[in-house]
Amino acid sequence: MTRDPGDDQLERLFAELRQADADAAPAFSTVWRAAAERATRRPRAPAALRIAAAVLLPLAVGVGAAVLLHRAPPRAVATTALTTWRSPTAFLLRGPGDGMLQTVPAVSASVVRLELLRFESTNQ
Repeated sequence: MTRDPGDDQLERLFAELRQADADAAPAFSTVWRAAAERATRRPRAPAALRIAAAVLLPLAVGVGAAVLLHRAPPRAVATTALTTWRSPTAFLLRGPGDGMLQTVPAVSASVVRLELLRFESTNQ
């Protein structure tokens, strides 16, 4: 592999960038100590947040209780007797011969007269 004439200049520029980054970065031991201190500290809410919670929590409980205890009177509901109610699709169940099936025919009113057959015994 051959080297281009500009490779030396690129290497020098990248070395300068690496050195600038190393100089700007904090020491590892400093970062580690700060992280360990933050892990052991208990976070606290700001004072303004605690005061707001102390004021708003009882207020919210009071409003909720007032809403639950003050109910509107129930509205009158129109009721229909169960015996008078008709299904809106009942017409679909009616057929063309329903008029004939309104009553049960009496057996004595039959049009066809049935004669009782008598079998006479031949062995007398």
